[in-house]
Amino acid sequence: MYFQLTRESYDRFVDNMKKAANYTVSCNIKGRRPDTKIWANFFEKSLREYLVQHLFAAMCLEAFIYDYAATNFSDTYVKKYIDKLDLVSKWVVVPKLVLGKEFPRSSRSFSFIRSIKRERDKLVHSKSRPQLSDKERERELAKYTFRPSKSDTKDTDLELNVPCQLVEILNTLKKMETKSDTKQDWWEILEEH
Repeated sequence: MYFQLTRESYDRFVDNMKKAANYTVSCNIKGRRPDTKIWANFFEKSLREYLVQHLFAAMCLEAFIYDYAATNFSDTYVKKYIDKLDLVSKWVVVPKLVLGKEFPRSSRSFSFIRSIKRERDKLVHSKSRPQLSDKERERELAKYTFRPSKSDTKDTDLELNVPCQLVEILNTLKKMETKSDTKQDWWEILEEH
């Protein structure tokens, strides 16, 4: 369910970004400047969805690694020895315990785990800050923009596509299992997406 919620939030993110791009193009065709407040509204909605997808993605990673460990050990063992670890540590330790190999810390997948956790922490441990000027807000929102692809939304910037990051993380673990001659029965999730 967390993966699906992440995906739905990402789809809303892409939809808002496309609306902003279409609005900007429409204004350019008509020879007028886009209204900053309308344009910012599209991006602020997109930013909310960007943050929401990180929250659900972190929940997805947390639930998955817990279930992965509990399937291979027991709920009691996981609660007693693994559950107190932070999310990133779990993704290093659990594969080491189950497969005899650590999750590759130099991989792009590992950087995605860290990025998702970092964004989740920003949400959960939010701190107040001074209100941004219009220019500062535009610069901040520009970090979360991409050029919508003419093909499938899966082709958009991977740094913003959190569902694809999740799939890559899980595929990395799946490859580790393949090399260890271990096969779990939960890989159907990946084949669906």
